[in-house]
Amino acid sequence: MFFNSEKSIEEVAVLFFSKMNISDYLEGESSNVLGGYYYCGSFFGNEIKLEKNSYDYEELFNYMVHIDKRIKVETENDAYSEKRLAGMVVSILYNELDMEVALEINDGLLRVNSDNINELKF
Repeated sequence: MFFNSEKSIEEVAVLFFSKMNISDYLEGESSNVLGGYYYCGSFFGNEIKLEKNSYDYEELFNYMVHIDKRIKVETENDAYSEKRLAGMVVSILYNELDMEVALEINDGLLRVNSDNINELKF
């Protein structure tokens, strides 16, 4: 998912992870990410990674969030849990932090807005 903020990545990380109730997040360094730094934290076996947008739609959105399952135990609720977490992240970014948010769905961009936020299927 993609989003915009006027704040630095350091400021966004503090706000975002605080709203997610993740106090133990890490700053990582990598030559594979724009700006060389990213932030990640764990949430119920999922890694949530925040970084500057270098993937797609760079001219529209300056940050992106990845959610990656880290605990490799297969359960029938995995897809549901990952979707619920994505919905939670979208809600925090859009509703609580008042940021412009978009999702990449079927190779297209869906901008989250007040008309569709409650209709998105997570």
